[in-house]
Amino acid sequence: MIFLLISFGIVAFGQPAWIPGLSPLAACIGYAIFWKKVTTFSSRKLQFWSGVTWFFCVQLIQLSWMTAIEYQGFYILVVYAALCFGLGLQFGLLTLFVNRLPHVAVAALWVCFEWARLYVFCGFSWNPMGLSLAAWPISMQLASVVGVLGLSFWVALTNLAWLRPRKTVWIAFALFPYLFGAVHLLYHAPKMEVAPRLAVGLVQTALFPSQKIPLKGREHEFIAPDKQWARILNLFPPQQKFDLIVFPEHVVPFPADLAVYPANKIGSLFGETQLAESKEKISNIFCLQALARRFSADVVAGLDASEKKDHFSAAYHVAANGHSISRYEKQILLPLAEYLPFSFLKRWTKSYGITEFFTPGKESKVFYGKIPFSVSICYEETFSELVRQGRKKGAELLVNLTNDGWYPASLLPKQHFDHGRIRAVENGAPLVRACNTGITAAIDSLGRVLGQIEQERQATVLVASVPTYHFSTLFTFWGNWVLVAFCIGILGYNFKNILPCLK
Repeated sequence: MIFLLISFGIVAFGQPAWIPGLSPLAACIGYAIFWKKVTTFSSRKLQFWSGVTWFFCVQLIQLSWMTAIEYQGFYILVVYAALCFGLGLQFGLLTLFVNRLPHVAVAALWVCFEWARLYVFCGFSWNPMGLSLAAWPISMQLASVVGVLGLSFWVALTNLAWLRPRKTVWIAFALFPYLFGAVHLLYHAPKMEVAPRLAVGLVQTALFPSQKIPLKGREHEFIAPDKQWARILNLFPPQQKFDLIVFPEHVVPFPADLAVYPANKIGSLFGETQLAESKEKISNIFCLQALARRFSADVVAGLDASEKKDHFSAAYHVAANGHSISRYEKQILLPLAEYLPFSFLKRWTKSYGITEFFTPGKESKVFYGKIPFSVSICYEETFSELVRQGRKKGAELLVNLTNDGWYPASLLPKQHFDHGRIRAVENGAPLVRACNTGITAAIDSLGRVLGQIEQERQATVLVASVPTYHFSTLFTFWGNWVLVAFCIGILGYNFKNILPCLK
């Protein structure tokens, strides 16, 4: 039992968001200690349910941010338990094969499980096994070749190698990510130092959902949208020059082009009194245009967009001249919060203040300012292939707009941030992210943090000097498909041995 508890502690807390110092142990031996003990059990049923229970408990720790019920209500606890149990079932099944298939096939099976979670089962992207290699820049550089699924493959294979009598192979597997990372950093870091830099302002509003929209029972917390804008404007440091200003997802209420604000009041607030005189009401787009003109900077902000019967969660880009406007529509939506899997759930979600749902966008886009960049919105940042599409289309900077405020006082912002760092490494491009309540941050193309705001109640503008150095990576070239095809091929080759293991 002591070994099961030790392995549980290493794996459950060996993530960047929990105890980064345990992450290297989780990556090379945490799972192995568990498998070493459990595979001695004579009953396959006991092995399976031991794996289910152990990994279920691991996920209860790692996904504990889902217990933040302040805005979500108690229903999220049901979702939390179901997800943890589903992940436990996958791991229990994997445990059955540990001593019955070649180790490379076992690692391949786990990669297929993680990939299927993304695109076949539930669209759940959190907590890949490879995240334990993302605690430090030196160990995450391998993602530039194989992506986060490749890190998961390597973590599984390293842990399985420890089960062999001779530990030479295990030592080689355990050290390789760090040796590769050291060489990778030594090659690219000097080029980073001499690269041109971009002056970026990342706005963290520190506005929680009940302050941005009137939620039932919490109407007294609501701040009128014009006052929200006044509050945001006061965050900007005087005389600061920017090349790019980024606001978070759903930065203020109302669709972007809906004229709702009194023209004289908002015009005066943004120093655009004469321009506003010709209008009776003005929109959020007017506010973004005024900011672009004031700072002579490109402005990106998350706002709702309506078009006929469609309603989008969108990112708007206003060019530095204040005239050219382009838009990206969010492609991956959260069930219940942003789209309804079933219409009968609408009455239920309404009780939580969720009354509007979105249409998914159709493609990734590149915006052209002082540097070409692509945008992901919130949860999309955890999907490697989506972010990769923007990079393939020519983006030299990755921009993320996020709202993690629905889970206050939790580790969700940190875990979300850890996924973002991997996207920068996978694609060899710097990343900037603006969040309503954190973690707002700037990250270079090697996954190193240039600046961040961790406190969720800190309203400010993070001013970051971002090196524009970017480079081509093998992951951008081939994505997940080479690895997934390899894993499917390995499983196909061993298929005749798989079915007997389940009996």
